[in-house]
Amino acid sequence: MYYTSSMTSVTPKAYIIDASTPEELASNCRFQLENVEGWIAQATRGRAGAMEVAAIKAECLLTAVQLLVDSFKNAEKSAKA
Repeated sequence: MYYTSSMTSVTPKAYIIDASTPEELASNCRFQLENVEGWIAQATRGRAGAMEVAAIKAECLLTAVQLLVDSFKNAEKSAKA
């Protein structure tokens, strides 16, 4: 399942809700980073509340990165078993 964002550029990007592969998890990281960058750009244009949203999106980015890191750790553990 995918969640698309209106904050992305001309090419629509999607957040993969049930991401399981490193490629999908990395894609989610890129998606979240683009969201943060988009909201920062809105803030520099004077949009009220945009920095607060950017901070929330940055927390989502941290979560996406942590899921990616955990997937590598789990793959490493599986390879050793």
